Order: sequence, then C-alpha cells, then structure tokens
Amino acid sequence: FFNIRNNTKMAEMTKEMLRKLCKENGLYTTPSINDKLYLHYKGFNSVCNLEEYTGLKALWLEGNGLSKISGLENQTILRSLFLHENCIDEIDGLGSQVSLDSLNLSKNYIKQIKNLAHMKILTSLNLAHNLLTNYDSISHVLEMPSLQTIDVQHNKIDDTTVLDIFASLPDLRVLYLMGNPVVKNIRNYRRTVISRCKFLKYLDDRPVFDEERRRTEAWAKVINAGGTNDEALEAERAELKLIRKEKDDLDEQNFRAFEQLMREGQEIRRLRELEEANNKQQQEGPESDVLQVQQEVNPFSGETIVPVRESAELTRIREARWGVTAHHVDVNAAVLPPPPPEVRQENTQTEKEPSFLPPPPPTSSEMAAAESPQDEAEDSEGGGEIPEGEEAEVFDLD
Repeated sequence: FFNIRNNTKMAEMTKEMLRKLCKENGLYTTPSINDKLYLHYKGFNSVCNLEEYTGLKALWLEGNGLSKISGLENQTILRSLFLHENCIDEIDGLGSQVSLDSLNLSKNYIKQIKNLAHMKILTSLNLAHNLLTNYDSISHVLEMPSLQTIDVQHNKIDDTTVLDIFASLPDLRVLYLMGNPVVKNIRNYRRTVISRCKFLKYLDDRPVFDEERRRTEAWAKVINAGGTNDEALEAERAELKLIRKEKDDLDEQNFRAFEQLMREGQEIRRLRELEEANNKQQQEGPESDVLQVQQEVNPFSGETIVPVRESAELTRIREARWGVTAHHVDVNAAVLPPPPPEVRQENTQTEKEPSFLPPPPPTSSEMAAAESPQDEAEDSEGGGEIPEGEEAEVFDLD
C-alpha cells in the first residue's frame, strides 16, 4: 500500500505482522486467547485479518492512518476501543460492538454522531477535537441513556441549545465542553450548566462539589423565578452563610461527641482497674497489705490516683518538715539525717621547693626610701662630690 499524498508506503496489517507485534508486546502467539491487542502508531490505513482475535476486550488503534472503521465484525465482546488520532470522518462499522463500554474517537474529522444507538451500556464517549457544530450533530447521544462521560471539547459548537441535550441525559456525570464558542454564548456558563445537569460531578477543568451545587441551585432558583442577577447572587451568598454555619455546627457536634467518648473510656478504665484491685485482694486474703480504698481520678489529667503506703522513716521525716513549716518549731539534728562528714585533704608537700628565679628589681618607692635626708643635704651643699680619701659606697641592688 502507498500513501497517494506523499508517495510513502503504508504498513499492511498481515497475520505475520500481527503475530510479530503480539510477541514484541508480551502477548500470546495464539490469536484467540488474547484479550488485548496493541496496534497503535504503526501506520496502518485499514483494519484487517482480525478474524481469529475473537477474545479481544481492549483494542488500541490510535495514531494510524485509518480513514474508516472496518474489520471489527468478530470482536463482539470488545469493551474498550481506541481510534483517536486517525483520519476518520464518519462513525460506521461498529455494529458488532454491542458490549462496548468506552469509545475514543478524538482528534479525527467527525461532523456528526451517529450509528451508536445499539450500544446500550456505553458509558464513556470521547469526541474531542473533531468538527461537531450544532444541536443536530450531537442529538444522537439522547439514544444512549447510559452515557456518564461526554468529551466534546475543542470542537466548533456554537449552538446554545446543545445544553438541552446534556440536561436530558439521566446519568451524566462528567462533561467537557470548554474550547467551544458556545461557552462564551452562555451567560453565567458554569452556574447554568451545573444547575441544568442535576447529577454532574465534573465540569471541564474542575470537579463539582456539593457546596458549589447548593450555591448554584440557590442562584438558579431566583433566576428561574424571574429575579435579577443581583438578587440571585444575594441568594447564593445567603446559602453560603448557611453552609458555613452548618459546617461549624457539625464540627462542634463532633467535638462534643469526642469529649463524651473520652469520658466514657476513662470511666470504663477506672471501673476495670477497681475490679482488678478487688480481685487481687480476694485472692491474697483479708490479711493482705492491699488497701481497699475508693480510687480517685485526677481532674486535670484524668489519671487514676493510686494510693501508696509510705514507710515509717518517710513518715517521720515528712511530719518533722511539716512541723517546721506549720508551727515554726526547731527540729533536733537527730530528727533529720546528719550531714555527710567533711573530707580533709592532707598536704603531701612537706617542704617548699626552692625557687631558682632571681628576686624582682626594687620599685621606685623602695629606691626613694633607701636615700637618707643627710645624704640629700650633703648633696645639696657639696654639689654631690666625694671627699678625697673616702671611697664611695657601692649599693648592691641585687
């Protein structure tokens, strides 16, 4: 086969080619026992030689050069069929697919939906990026009430009456309509679509939560009654306040229920511990040291106060300290435990080690004190000269 437009050879779907693809994809070489088959992006321009593949439940044929749908007469139990990214301009050749659940025909050249009424359990139909334009090109989906997901985004739809089709589907959950001119033609687009499609859970790029539905229905109620848009918005804001109040009340109710559950659990625990203490006392006899007391619960932590019997020494010390605190009475040294004995450290160094360093030089004050007043007078009279026959004294400053 050759592609006439660019004179390139197209792949042929032969039996040998099919077995080779099965082997490459880890499938069975026996055709009838395969429940899936991958034939996508291989350049096929037609579907053929699938007579032996009767057990198929999923078939991938996207990304080829198919111009029409054919060769699927023996695939009667097919559940998922992927035919997107081809050159298909008409829906035909699917008469044997009565058990089909999901059909993908996006990115083709389809101008009208038809020949699908026999698919009574079809739930998902994808026709995005095609050439659908108006009410008549889509109205065929009314013959398939089982549809839950419809994808017609990025088509040429500009007719606002298509909204009546989607509103008439009894089980529509997901709708993709963005990318069409009709979105700009419908005033308050998202509110209008949600209010018209009662069971819608996902619209275009985000889900439809219960809070949004309640607000939208409050808005639509005023619009349908002939009110203005401002009145409808006010009704929506009032509904939003009510939703928030209900949420706060529910949180408070859950908090109170949790508190009650905690109290019941603490009471059950207290009774169980009391029962265990009674059983232990009965087993050990009446002369047991276990005290039969009514257990108390700490009001701050919720823990059980366990009675502990103190020793005689601890009782004596506690009473002595309490007497000092309450009556300002001195306590004998014998009442309190004596302080620990002091440990005296003996000086093991008997002799002072000799110092080998020279004495420090005298300070200026010491040098001034060493000079006598008489010497100062002689110095002042004689000008500091030494008489003949006398030797000068030499002071050893060291």
